[in-house]
Order: sequence, then C-alpha cells, then structure tokens
Amino acid sequence: MRRVRESHASIAWRLESYREAVDKSPPGRFNKFHLSNIGDWMGLEEYAELLALVCERAAPSSLAISRYIHLDHPLPEALRERLVRRDDRGEELVRSDRFPFYNLVVMELR
Repeated sequence: MRRVRESHASIAWRLESYREAVDKSPPGRFNKFHLSNIGDWMGLEEYAELLALVCERAAPSSLAISRYIHLDHPLPEALRERLVRRDDRGEELVRSDRFPFYNLVVMELR
C-alpha cells in the first residue's frame, strides 16, 4: 500500500470493459492476460469473441489465465492452433492458489 501511496500520481484510472481495453491496445503491447472469471458472466459466443480479440492483440508467446466457478468454456475450434490450453499448469497453480474454490485455466498463445 505504501508503494501505491508514493506513486498515486502516476496511476491512470480508466473505466472501461476488459474487451474495450484490449481492443484499444495496439497488437503486441501485452504478453500476459488475466481474464479472472469473466467467462462465468458471458455466453459461449461472447467469450469466444473475447478470446479471439486477445489472440489478435497478444504479443508472440503470450500467456493467459482465466478462473471459473460455474462454466468451463471450451477453447473455440477456430483458435486451437493459436491458443493452447495447459491443464498441467493450471493444476500446478491450484495447489498454491489463495482462492481454491476457483478452477484455473492456463492458456499459451502461439
């Protein structure tokens, strides 16, 4: 918290959706994406569109992680060459996660 207080003037606050923020970013700007449990609140098509946008904007060899309680979205068929689900890495993270009631999905972007 001390660090936040010391650097509060350099923090840029924005109010926009995750999709809007990713859509506004130039391709390659980010190489890590944390989707939290946003998929629990989206339908399959909407979530697939978000994953497609992440793939479009991600730097090469990026990583993404999502959490879910209710709905484990399958990776869209059209993205499977670009987006690889790594259940082994998700299981590894679950063993040390502070919120064990979520399931974790780790994705590598090629």
